[in-house]
Amino acid sequence: MKIKCNSFIKYFLFVLSFSVCAKEKIKSFTLENSIPVYVNLDSSSHFTSLSVIVSGGINYYSKEESGLEDAVFNMITSGSKKYSYSDLQDFYYRTGSSISSRTVKNGSVYIMNSIDYYFDETFDVFEDGFFSPLFEKKEFDNLKKSYELSIQNMLNSPVELLVYYASQLIYENHPYSVSAKVQPESIKNITLEKVKEFYPSILDSRRICIVASGNFDFEKLIALLNRKFSKIPALKSELKNQVIEPVEVSGENAVFIHPTAEGSAEVIRFFKAPLTVDDDFFDFEIASKMYSDVLFNVVREHFGDCYTPSSSSTGGKAPLGYEMLSSVSNLKDFAKHTKIARDIMSGGNVVSGKDKKGNFITEPVSSRLKSYVNSYINSVYASSQTVYSLNLRLSYSYLNYQDVEKSDELFQRIYDVTPEGVLSAFNKYFVNESSRWFCVVGENEEDSVYFE
Repeated sequence: MKIKCNSFIKYFLFVLSFSVCAKEKIKSFTLENSIPVYVNLDSSSHFTSLSVIVSGGINYYSKEESGLEDAVFNMITSGSKKYSYSDLQDFYYRTGSSISSRTVKNGSVYIMNSIDYYFDETFDVFEDGFFSPLFEKKEFDNLKKSYELSIQNMLNSPVELLVYYASQLIYENHPYSVSAKVQPESIKNITLEKVKEFYPSILDSRRICIVASGNFDFEKLIALLNRKFSKIPALKSELKNQVIEPVEVSGENAVFIHPTAEGSAEVIRFFKAPLTVDDDFFDFEIASKMYSDVLFNVVREHFGDCYTPSSSSTGGKAPLGYEMLSSVSNLKDFAKHTKIARDIMSGGNVVSGKDKKGNFITEPVSSRLKSYVNSYINSVYASSQTVYSLNLRLSYSYLNYQDVEKSDELFQRIYDVTPEGVLSAFNKYFVNESSRWFCVVGENEEDSVYFE
Protein backbone atom coordinates (compact mmCIF):
# COMPACT_ATOMS: atom_id res chain seq x y z
CA MET A 1 0.00 0.00 0.00
CA LYS A 2 1.21 3.50 -0.72
CA ILE A 3 1.28 6.14 1.97
CA LYS A 4 -1.64 8.50 1.77
CA CYS A 5 -0.96 12.22 2.01
CA ASN A 6 -2.06 13.97 5.18
CA SER A 7 -1.48 17.60 6.10
CA PHE A 8 1.99 16.83 7.42
CA ILE A 9 3.01 15.06 4.22
CA LYS A 10 1.50 17.86 2.18
CA TYR A 11 3.69 20.32 4.04
CA PHE A 12 6.78 18.37 3.11
CA LEU A 13 5.58 18.02 -0.44
CA PHE A 14 5.53 21.80 -0.49
CA VAL A 15 9.04 21.95 0.97
CA LEU A 16 10.27 19.41 -1.53
CA SER A 17 8.68 21.35 -4.36
CA PHE A 18 11.06 24.20 -3.54
CA SER A 19 13.88 22.09 -4.89
CA VAL A 20 12.17 19.71 -7.29
CA CYS A 21 10.28 22.50 -9.03
CA ALA A 22 13.57 24.32 -9.31
CA LYS A 23 13.84 22.60 -12.68
CA GLU A 24 11.23 25.10 -13.88
CA LYS A 25 13.59 27.93 -12.90
CA ILE A 26 16.86 26.34 -13.98
CA LYS A 27 18.36 27.87 -17.08
CA SER A 28 21.14 26.06 -18.87
CA PHE A 29 23.90 27.37 -21.04
CA THR A 30 27.03 25.98 -22.66
CA LEU A 31 30.23 27.99 -22.72
CA GLU A 32 32.28 28.19 -25.89
CA ASN A 33 34.51 25.34 -24.67
CA SER A 34 31.49 23.09 -23.98
CA ILE A 35 31.42 23.59 -20.19
CA PRO A 36 27.76 23.24 -19.13
CA VAL A 37 26.30 25.93 -16.89
CA TYR A 38 23.10 25.50 -14.85
CA VAL A 39 21.57 28.53 -13.15
CA ASN A 40 18.77 28.19 -10.63
CA LEU A 41 17.31 31.70 -10.63
CA ASP A 42 15.63 33.04 -7.49
CA SER A 43 14.85 36.75 -7.71
CA SER A 44 13.23 36.70 -4.26
CA SER A 45 16.57 36.02 -2.59
CA HIS A 46 19.37 38.45 -1.82
CA PHE A 47 21.97 35.66 -1.84
CA THR A 48 24.04 34.02 -4.54
CA SER A 49 25.98 30.77 -4.64
CA LEU A 50 28.17 29.51 -7.47
CA SER A 51 30.02 26.20 -7.80
CA VAL A 52 32.73 24.96 -10.10
CA ILE A 53 32.51 21.18 -10.18
CA VAL A 54 35.47 19.06 -11.25
CA SER A 55 34.49 15.44 -11.83
CA GLY A 56 36.82 12.46 -11.70
CA GLY A 57 38.12 12.35 -8.16
CA ILE A 58 39.86 9.12 -7.21
CA ASN A 59 40.17 8.14 -10.86
CA TYR A 60 43.13 10.52 -11.04
CA TYR A 61 45.25 9.57 -8.04
CA SER A 62 46.40 6.43 -6.22
CA LYS A 63 45.91 5.09 -2.72
CA GLU A 64 49.36 6.42 -1.83
CA GLU A 65 48.16 9.87 -2.98
CA SER A 66 44.84 9.82 -1.09
CA GLY A 67 43.84 13.40 -0.31
CA LEU A 68 45.97 14.98 -3.03
CA GLU A 69 43.01 16.62 -4.77
CA ASP A 70 41.67 17.77 -1.42
CA ALA A 71 45.02 19.49 -0.79
CA VAL A 72 44.90 21.16 -4.21
CA PHE A 73 41.44 22.62 -3.61
CA ASN A 74 42.34 23.70 -0.10
CA MET A 75 45.30 25.62 -1.53
CA ILE A 76 43.03 27.21 -4.15
CA THR A 77 41.04 28.73 -1.28
CA SER A 78 44.18 29.85 0.60
CA GLY A 79 45.34 32.77 -1.51
CA SER A 80 45.89 33.84 -5.10
CA LYS A 81 48.06 36.28 -7.01
CA LYS A 82 45.66 39.16 -6.41
CA TYR A 83 44.45 38.15 -2.94
CA SER A 84 46.74 36.83 -0.20
CA TYR A 85 45.42 34.69 2.64
CA SER A 86 45.16 37.72 4.92
CA ASP A 87 43.42 39.66 2.15
CA LEU A 88 40.84 36.87 1.93
CA GLN A 89 40.13 36.96 5.66
CA ASP A 90 39.64 40.73 5.55
CA PHE A 91 37.37 40.40 2.53
CA TYR A 92 35.21 37.69 4.14
CA TYR A 93 34.87 39.77 7.31
CA ARG A 94 33.89 42.91 5.40
CA THR A 95 31.38 41.33 3.00
CA GLY A 96 30.10 38.24 4.79
CA SER A 97 31.07 36.24 1.69
CA SER A 98 32.76 32.85 1.77
CA ILE A 99 34.76 30.68 -0.60
CA SER A 100 35.41 27.04 0.21
CA SER A 101 35.83 23.61 -1.33
CA ARG A 102 34.66 20.07 -0.75
CA THR A 103 36.33 16.95 -2.09
CA VAL A 104 34.65 13.54 -2.29
CA LYS A 105 35.47 10.34 -4.14
CA ASN A 106 33.70 11.50 -7.32
CA GLY A 107 35.45 14.86 -7.52
CA SER A 108 35.51 18.32 -5.97
CA VAL A 109 33.25 21.33 -5.59
CA TYR A 110 34.76 24.85 -5.39
CA ILE A 111 31.98 27.08 -4.12
CA MET A 112 31.38 30.77 -3.36
CA ASN A 113 28.55 32.40 -1.43
CA SER A 114 27.73 36.08 -1.18
CA ILE A 115 25.03 38.68 -0.78
CA ASP A 116 24.00 39.76 -4.28
CA TYR A 117 25.34 43.26 -3.57
CA TYR A 118 28.87 41.82 -3.22
CA PHE A 119 28.62 39.26 -5.99
CA ASP A 120 30.94 41.02 -8.46
CA GLU A 121 33.69 41.42 -5.85
CA THR A 122 33.31 37.87 -4.58
CA PHE A 123 33.34 36.44 -8.09
CA ASP A 124 36.61 38.24 -8.83
CA VAL A 125 38.19 36.70 -5.71
CA PHE A 126 36.69 33.31 -6.59
CA GLU A 127 37.89 33.43 -10.19
CA ASP A 128 41.42 34.48 -9.23
CA GLY A 129 41.67 31.68 -6.72
CA PHE A 130 40.74 29.07 -9.31
CA PHE A 131 43.01 30.33 -12.07
CA SER A 132 45.92 31.87 -10.16
CA PRO A 133 46.39 30.09 -6.82
CA LEU A 134 49.39 31.37 -4.89
CA PHE A 135 50.55 27.99 -3.48
CA GLU A 136 52.34 29.81 -0.68
CA LYS A 137 54.58 27.53 1.38
CA LYS A 138 53.44 28.98 4.69
CA GLU A 139 49.80 28.21 3.95
CA PHE A 140 50.67 24.72 2.69
CA ASP A 141 52.64 24.01 5.85
CA ASN A 142 49.62 25.08 7.92
CA LEU A 143 47.39 22.84 5.81
CA LYS A 144 49.69 19.85 6.24
CA LYS A 145 49.81 20.41 9.98
CA SER A 146 46.02 20.33 10.04
CA TYR A 147 46.10 17.02 8.12
CA GLU A 148 48.65 15.59 10.55
CA LEU A 149 46.53 16.68 13.52
CA SER A 150 43.42 15.16 11.94
CA ILE A 151 45.22 11.86 11.39
CA GLN A 152 46.57 11.88 14.94
CA ASN A 153 43.07 12.50 16.28
CA MET A 154 41.78 9.63 14.16
CA LEU A 155 44.46 7.26 15.44
CA ASN A 156 43.53 8.25 18.99
CA SER A 157 39.79 7.76 18.45
CA PRO A 158 38.57 4.15 18.76
CA VAL A 159 35.50 4.88 16.61
CA GLU A 160 37.42 6.52 13.76
CA LEU A 161 40.17 3.93 13.99
CA LEU A 162 37.61 1.14 13.77
CA VAL A 163 36.04 2.55 10.60
CA TYR A 164 39.47 3.20 9.08
CA TYR A 165 40.82 -0.31 9.69
CA ALA A 166 37.55 -1.97 8.64
CA SER A 167 37.42 0.04 5.40
CA GLN A 168 41.03 -0.88 4.64
CA LEU A 169 40.17 -4.59 4.88
CA ILE A 170 36.81 -4.50 3.09
CA TYR A 171 37.98 -2.30 0.21
CA GLU A 172 41.34 -3.98 -0.23
CA ASN A 173 42.15 -4.20 -3.98
CA HIS A 174 39.01 -2.15 -4.73
CA PRO A 175 38.95 1.39 -6.22
CA TYR A 176 37.51 2.60 -2.92
CA SER A 177 40.76 1.75 -1.19
CA VAL A 178 41.66 5.24 -2.43
CA SER A 179 40.33 7.96 -0.14
CA ALA A 180 39.35 11.52 -0.97
CA LYS A 181 40.90 12.54 2.35
CA VAL A 182 44.52 12.39 3.44
CA GLN A 183 45.27 9.08 5.16
CA PRO A 184 48.09 7.80 7.39
CA GLU A 185 49.61 5.97 4.42
CA SER A 186 49.49 9.03 2.15
CA ILE A 187 50.39 12.00 4.34
CA LYS A 188 54.12 11.74 3.54
CA ASN A 189 53.32 11.95 -0.18
CA ILE A 190 51.27 15.15 0.06
CA THR A 191 53.89 17.76 -0.77
CA LEU A 192 53.67 21.28 -2.15
CA GLU A 193 55.51 20.11 -5.26
CA LYS A 194 52.92 17.37 -5.88
CA VAL A 195 50.09 19.84 -5.32
CA LYS A 196 51.54 22.19 -7.92
CA GLU A 197 52.10 19.30 -10.31
CA PHE A 198 48.54 18.01 -9.90
CA TYR A 199 46.80 21.39 -10.18
CA PRO A 200 46.89 21.76 -14.02
CA SER A 201 45.01 18.48 -14.44
CA ILE A 202 41.82 20.00 -12.99
CA LEU A 203 41.82 22.72 -15.66
CA ASP A 204 40.16 20.43 -18.17
CA SER A 205 36.90 21.63 -19.72
CA ARG A 206 35.78 18.01 -20.25
CA ARG A 207 35.59 17.50 -16.48
CA ILE A 208 34.06 20.82 -15.42
CA CYS A 209 30.49 21.95 -14.82
CA ILE A 210 29.27 25.21 -13.29
CA VAL A 211 26.15 25.51 -11.12
CA ALA A 212 24.71 28.75 -9.73
CA SER A 213 21.74 29.45 -7.47
CA GLY A 214 20.22 32.71 -6.29
CA ASN A 215 19.53 36.23 -7.49
CA PHE A 216 21.46 36.59 -10.74
CA ASP A 217 21.32 38.65 -13.87
CA PHE A 218 21.60 35.65 -16.17
CA GLU A 219 23.16 37.46 -19.12
CA LYS A 220 25.68 39.21 -16.90
CA LEU A 221 26.64 35.92 -15.21
CA ILE A 222 27.28 34.24 -18.55
CA ALA A 223 29.43 37.18 -19.61
CA LEU A 224 31.50 36.86 -16.44
CA LEU A 225 31.94 33.13 -16.94
CA ASN A 226 32.96 33.62 -20.54
CA ARG A 227 35.73 35.91 -19.35
CA LYS A 228 37.99 33.06 -18.23
CA PHE A 229 36.09 29.82 -17.73
CA SER A 230 35.28 29.60 -21.43
CA LYS A 231 39.03 29.64 -22.12
CA ILE A 232 39.75 26.45 -20.17
CA PRO A 233 41.05 23.92 -22.74
CA ALA A 234 40.04 20.33 -23.25
CA LEU A 235 43.20 18.45 -22.31
CA LYS A 236 44.52 15.73 -24.59
CA SER A 237 45.11 13.27 -21.75
CA GLU A 238 42.81 10.26 -21.49
CA LEU A 239 39.66 10.77 -19.45
CA LYS A 240 39.61 8.22 -16.63
CA ASN A 241 36.48 6.55 -15.40
CA GLN A 242 36.95 3.36 -13.40
CA VAL A 243 34.11 0.88 -13.16
CA ILE A 244 33.17 0.78 -9.48
CA GLU A 245 31.86 -2.69 -8.77
CA PRO A 246 29.75 -3.43 -5.67
CA VAL A 247 31.87 -4.71 -2.84
CA GLU A 248 31.27 -8.21 -1.50
CA VAL A 249 31.72 -8.36 2.27
CA SER A 250 33.50 -11.54 3.28
CA GLY A 251 36.33 -12.73 5.47
CA GLU A 252 36.95 -13.34 9.13
CA ASN A 253 35.75 -11.03 11.87
CA ALA A 254 38.51 -8.77 13.15
CA VAL A 255 39.50 -7.33 16.53
CA PHE A 256 41.82 -4.35 16.90
CA ILE A 257 43.53 -3.13 20.04
CA HIS A 258 43.46 0.44 21.30
CA PRO A 259 44.26 1.40 24.90
CA THR A 260 41.51 4.05 25.15
CA ALA A 261 38.86 1.44 24.28
CA GLU A 262 39.41 -0.49 27.51
CA GLY A 263 36.07 -1.22 29.14
CA SER A 264 34.24 0.63 26.37
CA ALA A 265 34.68 -1.12 23.04
CA GLU A 266 33.49 0.02 19.61
CA VAL A 267 31.78 -2.52 17.34
CA ILE A 268 30.51 -2.42 13.75
CA ARG A 269 29.01 -5.01 11.39
CA PHE A 270 29.31 -4.27 7.66
CA PHE A 271 27.32 -5.76 4.76
CA LYS A 272 26.45 -4.74 1.20
CA ALA A 273 23.85 -1.99 0.75
CA PRO A 274 21.82 -0.72 -2.24
CA LEU A 275 22.85 2.08 -4.58
CA THR A 276 20.87 5.31 -4.51
CA VAL A 277 19.48 4.45 -7.95
CA ASP A 278 18.27 0.99 -6.88
CA ASP A 279 14.53 0.48 -6.53
CA ASP A 280 14.85 -0.55 -2.88
CA PHE A 281 17.17 2.26 -1.75
CA PHE A 282 14.55 4.23 0.17
CA ASP A 283 13.05 1.03 1.56
CA PHE A 284 16.53 0.33 2.95
CA GLU A 285 16.87 3.88 4.32
CA ILE A 286 13.58 3.70 6.21
CA ALA A 287 14.39 0.17 7.39
CA SER A 288 17.70 1.36 8.81
CA LYS A 289 15.99 4.21 10.70
CA MET A 290 13.45 1.83 12.18
CA TYR A 291 16.09 -0.73 13.02
CA SER A 292 18.20 1.90 14.80
CA ASP A 293 15.31 2.39 17.22
CA VAL A 294 14.83 -1.36 17.64
CA LEU A 295 18.53 -1.68 18.45
CA PHE A 296 18.21 1.14 20.99
CA ASN A 297 15.29 -0.53 22.76
CA VAL A 298 16.77 -4.02 22.70
CA VAL A 299 20.56 -3.71 22.90
CA ARG A 300 20.83 -0.58 25.05
CA GLU A 301 17.62 -0.23 27.06
CA HIS A 302 16.85 -3.92 27.69
CA PHE A 303 20.27 -5.57 27.82
CA GLY A 304 22.46 -2.53 28.55
CA ASP A 305 25.21 -3.74 26.19
CA CYS A 306 26.24 -0.33 24.85
CA TYR A 307 25.60 3.37 25.03
CA THR A 308 24.66 4.24 21.42
CA PRO A 309 23.48 1.74 18.77
CA SER A 310 22.67 2.81 15.19
CA SER A 311 22.36 1.57 11.62
CA SER A 312 22.79 3.26 8.25
CA SER A 313 24.85 3.06 5.06
CA THR A 314 28.01 4.67 3.70
CA GLY A 315 26.68 5.69 0.29
CA GLY A 316 28.74 5.93 -2.90
CA LYS A 317 28.99 3.52 -5.81
CA ALA A 318 30.07 0.60 -3.61
CA PRO A 319 27.95 1.25 -0.53
CA LEU A 320 28.09 -0.63 2.75
CA GLY A 321 25.28 -1.03 5.22
CA TYR A 322 26.17 -1.25 8.87
CA GLU A 323 24.97 -1.60 12.40
CA MET A 324 27.24 0.06 14.95
CA LEU A 325 27.44 -0.20 18.72
CA SER A 326 29.35 2.53 20.52
CA SER A 327 30.80 2.21 24.03
CA VAL A 328 30.13 -1.51 24.33
CA SER A 329 30.50 -2.93 27.84
CA ASN A 330 29.17 -6.46 27.22
CA LEU A 331 31.67 -8.06 24.83
CA LYS A 332 30.23 -11.54 25.30
CA ASP A 333 26.59 -11.04 24.33
CA PHE A 334 26.28 -8.00 22.05
CA ALA A 335 26.15 -10.06 18.83
CA LYS A 336 23.53 -12.41 20.28
CA HIS A 337 21.42 -9.47 21.35
CA THR A 338 21.65 -7.71 17.98
CA LYS A 339 20.29 -10.91 16.46
CA ILE A 340 17.30 -10.65 18.78
CA ALA A 341 16.77 -7.11 17.49
CA ARG A 342 17.05 -8.29 13.88
CA ASP A 343 14.56 -11.10 14.51
CA ILE A 344 12.00 -8.62 15.87
CA MET A 345 12.40 -6.33 12.86
CA SER A 346 12.50 -9.26 10.43
CA GLY A 347 9.18 -10.42 11.84
CA GLY A 348 7.58 -7.14 10.78
CA ASN A 349 7.67 -5.27 14.08
CA VAL A 350 9.34 -2.36 15.86
CA VAL A 351 9.71 -1.98 19.62
CA SER A 352 7.80 0.76 21.40
CA GLY A 353 8.70 -0.16 24.99
CA LYS A 354 8.42 -2.84 27.66
CA ASP A 355 5.54 -4.03 29.84
CA LYS A 356 5.68 -4.42 33.61
CA LYS A 357 7.17 -7.90 33.26
CA GLY A 358 10.00 -6.61 31.07
CA ASN A 359 8.63 -8.07 27.83
CA PHE A 360 8.91 -6.03 24.64
CA ILE A 361 5.86 -4.13 23.47
CA THR A 362 5.88 -4.23 19.68
CA GLU A 363 3.97 -2.53 16.88
CA PRO A 364 3.81 -3.55 13.22
CA VAL A 365 6.07 -1.71 10.81
CA SER A 366 2.99 -0.60 8.88
CA SER A 367 1.62 1.39 11.82
CA ARG A 368 4.83 3.41 12.23
CA LEU A 369 5.86 3.83 8.61
CA LYS A 370 4.28 7.23 8.05
CA SER A 371 6.07 8.85 10.98
CA TYR A 372 9.44 7.46 9.86
CA VAL A 373 8.92 8.73 6.31
CA ASN A 374 8.02 12.18 7.66
CA SER A 375 11.09 12.19 9.88
CA TYR A 376 13.33 11.13 7.00
CA ILE A 377 12.02 13.90 4.73
CA ASN A 378 12.56 16.41 7.52
CA SER A 379 16.14 15.25 8.13
CA VAL A 380 17.01 15.61 4.44
CA TYR A 381 15.30 18.89 3.60
CA ALA A 382 14.37 20.89 6.68
CA SER A 383 17.85 22.36 7.10
CA SER A 384 18.76 22.55 3.42
CA GLN A 385 16.59 25.27 1.95
CA THR A 386 19.16 28.07 1.75
CA VAL A 387 20.57 29.16 -1.59
CA TYR A 388 23.94 27.70 -0.57
CA SER A 389 22.58 24.30 0.46
CA LEU A 390 20.42 24.07 -2.66
CA ASN A 391 23.40 24.89 -4.85
CA LEU A 392 25.52 22.30 -3.06
CA ARG A 393 22.79 19.70 -3.49
CA LEU A 394 22.57 20.42 -7.23
CA SER A 395 26.38 20.23 -7.42
CA TYR A 396 26.55 16.84 -5.69
CA SER A 397 23.77 15.61 -7.93
CA TYR A 398 25.91 16.49 -10.93
CA LEU A 399 28.96 14.78 -9.42
CA ASN A 400 26.97 11.62 -8.75
CA TYR A 401 24.78 11.44 -11.84
CA GLN A 402 26.03 14.07 -14.32
CA ASP A 403 22.56 15.58 -13.87
CA VAL A 404 21.82 18.46 -11.48
CA GLU A 405 18.17 17.43 -11.05
CA LYS A 406 18.61 13.67 -10.63
CA SER A 407 18.96 13.60 -6.83
CA ASP A 408 15.66 15.38 -6.28
CA GLU A 409 13.93 13.28 -8.92
CA LEU A 410 15.11 10.11 -7.18
CA PHE A 411 13.94 11.47 -3.84
CA GLN A 412 10.36 11.47 -5.07
CA ARG A 413 10.44 7.68 -4.65
CA ILE A 414 10.33 8.15 -0.86
CA TYR A 415 6.55 8.49 -1.27
CA ASP A 416 6.35 4.99 -2.76
CA VAL A 417 7.85 3.24 0.24
CA THR A 418 5.60 0.47 1.59
CA PRO A 419 5.74 -1.74 4.71
CA GLU A 420 6.31 -4.73 2.45
CA GLY A 421 9.20 -2.98 0.73
CA VAL A 422 10.80 -1.99 4.03
CA LEU A 423 10.68 -5.55 5.36
CA SER A 424 11.94 -6.97 2.07
CA ALA A 425 14.90 -4.60 2.07
CA PHE A 426 15.66 -5.30 5.72
CA ASN A 427 15.69 -9.06 5.21
CA LYS A 428 17.65 -8.79 1.97
CA TYR A 429 20.48 -6.65 3.34
CA PHE A 430 20.52 -6.73 7.13
CA VAL A 431 19.64 -10.41 7.49
CA ASN A 432 20.61 -12.36 4.38
CA GLU A 433 23.67 -10.53 3.04
CA SER A 434 27.03 -11.91 4.15
CA SER A 435 28.54 -9.65 6.79
CA ARG A 436 31.67 -9.08 8.82
CA TRP A 437 32.15 -7.85 12.38
CA PHE A 438 34.92 -5.48 13.44
CA CYS A 439 35.73 -4.47 16.99
CA VAL A 440 38.17 -2.18 18.80
CA VAL A 441 38.92 -3.19 22.41
CA GLY A 442 41.42 -2.35 25.09
CA GLU A 443 44.59 -4.25 25.76
CA ASN A 444 44.12 -7.84 27.02
CA GLU A 445 40.39 -7.78 26.09
CA GLU A 446 40.68 -9.47 22.68
CA ASP A 447 39.76 -12.93 24.00
CA SER A 448 36.61 -11.55 25.62
CA VAL A 449 34.93 -10.73 22.30
CA TYR A 450 32.24 -13.10 21.01
CA PHE A 451 30.71 -12.51 17.60
CA GLU A 452 28.10 -15.24 17.82
